[in-house]
Amino acid sequence: MKMETLKYLVYLIIIVFGHNFKAKAQEIPTAMIQNEINDQIWSPFKKAFSDRDWNLFNSIHADDILRINKWGIRKGSEYKNSIETSYSQNSTTKRSIDFCFSERITNSSTSYEVGLYKITSQKDQGEIHYSYAQFHVLLKKINNRWKIVQDWDSDLIHGNKITKEMFNECTSTSPYEVE
Repeated sequence: MKMETLKYLVYLIIIVFGHNFKAKAQEIPTAMIQNEINDQIWSPFKKAFSDRDWNLFNSIHADDILRINKWGIRKGSEYKNSIETSYSQNSTTKRSIDFCFSERITNSSTSYEVGLYKITSQKDQGEIHYSYAQFHVLLKKINNRWKIVQDWDSDLIHGNKITKEMFNECTSTSPYEVE
C-alpha cells in the first residue's frame, strides 16, 4: 500500500469516528431528559392539581394544547379557560394525583408518555375516594421549556374500568419514577 493511500485511509477513519464520537458526546442521556421533564411538567402538575393553581397548571400546557377525554375535544384557550373556571371555584375537597408510567419515549425535543394515574380526594374530612385512569401525553420542548401539547385520558382500557390493582401493578413494575 502506498504511503499516500495509507494517509488517506487514516484520515478517513479519523473523520468518520471523530464525527461519531462528537455526535455521541452531544446526545443528552434519556434519564437526564426525563428528570428535566419531571421537574418542568410532572412535579408542577401534581402541585397545581392539589393546590388548584390554574396559573401553574396552564403554564405547563402549550398555548395550542389539544385535550381529549370522554367529554370531548378542547383546544388552546378553550381548555385553559375551562381550567381557570374549574380551579377558581371554592372547594373544600382535598385532592392529589399520582402517576405511574408504563412507557416514556423521549428525545431532546419530544416525549411521548403513557401510564396510569390515581386521584385521591376527600371532602370535608369525609370518606376518601379514589379514581383511576390511563393517560397518553405528548410533550414538546418550546422555548427551552417542556410543555404538554396533547393530553388524552380515559378511565377504561378495552372497555374495562381501570382499578386499584391495575395501578398498583403499574407502580410495582414501572422503571420510571416521579416525586
